[in-house]
Amino acid sequence: MRKIICAVSVLIAGIAGQSYGENIELWGTSVSPYVRKVVNVLDYKKLGYHQKEILPLSLLKATGQDVPEDFQKATVLGKIPLLTLGSQAINDSSVIAAYLEKEYPGHAIYPKDSGLYADALWLEKYSDTELTEAIHPIFIERVVKASVLGIESDEERVLHFVENKLPKVLSYLNNLIEEKGTYALVGDQLSIADFAVVNQVIDLDASKICWRDGSYPALEKYMNRMMGESFIQKTISSALDI
Repeated sequence: MRKIICAVSVLIAGIAGQSYGENIELWGTSVSPYVRKVVNVLDYKKLGYHQKEILPLSLLKATGQDVPEDFQKATVLGKIPLLTLGSQAINDSSVIAAYLEKEYPGHAIYPKDSGLYADALWLEKYSDTELTEAIHPIFIERVVKASVLGIESDEERVLHFVENKLPKVLSYLNNLIEEKGTYALVGDQLSIADFAVVNQVIDLDASKICWRDGSYPALEKYMNRMMGESFIQKTISSALDI
């Protein structure tokens, strides 16, 4: 009965253009692509939430900042994002997204079609593994070290990833988007795949990497389309303003 009431409430909130949520608190700084992914999910579903800007445990300690007791108790690995609802704590962006879909099914982020559903899960996985492995080291050097830790970047390491890792993952995405020819990554409706991929790729712009040189035209057009979505633009702006 509770789930039926919840689903109806989400539907009513969506119709009224209002936010709905149950004291949702999102822990994590928008510097993180995983936090931004969850922010996209929450905004797309029109859920009310409060974001508590906080670095992961390792960076809090590295920068000599106090660790909030509530965060210390709720986090398992000291990573972000962390979602809390009262006494319940949910770790990991993919787990959080799946939970939100189950609890608040309005404005679905997973396709109903089984084939598209599998595609969405795969692209989220690809984003969290292959894309992250190619882009995150660059982001660490160019953004985290400079803006958070205040130390110089290792430009030789940046060059290594730009020359040896980026072409493969960007070419894969470009070819996939070109082949599908749809508005979003897995059809014409936005999904978790878009929220995962966009927030990784935008970190290249935040890192001042000039990948938009015509080598990946389909990917460029796709990113421009996604930036036209107001709720995605909000999180992208937070990344580019670092």
